[in-house]
Amino acid sequence: MRRRKSKEINIFSISALDLFASAMGVFLLIAIVALPYYLKVDPDLVDQIGQMKEKITKLEVENKRLRDEQIATLLGISTKAKSFVLVVDMSGSMTAYSDIVSDTVNKIIESFPDDYILQIIGYHLDNTLHSWQSPYGLAQMNASNQSDAKSYMVSLTYKFSGGTPTNLALEEALKYDAEAIILLTDGAPSFNEPAKIVQHITALNRGKKEIYSIAIGEYRAMPILVEFLEALSRQNGGSFLGVSSY
Repeated sequence: MRRRKSKEINIFSISALDLFASAMGVFLLIAIVALPYYLKVDPDLVDQIGQMKEKITKLEVENKRLRDEQIATLLGISTKAKSFVLVVDMSGSMTAYSDIVSDTVNKIIESFPDDYILQIIGYHLDNTLHSWQSPYGLAQMNASNQSDAKSYMVSLTYKFSGGTPTNLALEEALKYDAEAIILLTDGAPSFNEPAKIVQHITALNRGKKEIYSIAIGEYRAMPILVEFLEALSRQNGGSFLGVSSY
């Protein structure tokens, strides 16, 4: 059956704010240069320039505030974290959603400024893990690494098979020196009861890392998955969302 593409999700960026402030600055410079020629014609020009300077100052202050807070909005998830472990379910059922998974991961990666750092962990089969960077390493999200991370994600989609050892993958992610974990999955965990995984991972985490969860595909028809992900994120300072194929 033909799958519908997931709806487009907008990622917050302060680049527009930078552009607007820069444009106003250029206009102000031109106005100052032309000032001697227009003072006799338009005495209100000086007041207008003063008002523009105040607006530019306010924009620069707000721009600095946003940069200092470093708030990233990832698919509607807001966090001040700057270091992430992205944990991707590679079980066989994810094959049906490979395009959605790649698109979702790409949107997350593209939202990261250069000074953010990331590791990608894939998990499947009985107890098999794949990692983009060397174990316990994280890479800065410059243009080159963003491109490499996207390519790595595509390579993972060709290996989708087997079960869903979510507990093992989360245990591994907790070992990283990162502020947040983002889990992408389309189904309930294999090998361990969901409630016990929540209890176990929450105890291991001890509130150190935010854990966000993203349900992929037909999650509305799987209350066990939704309950598991909502509880996992709620008890670990994160939040849950779903990315549907329709």
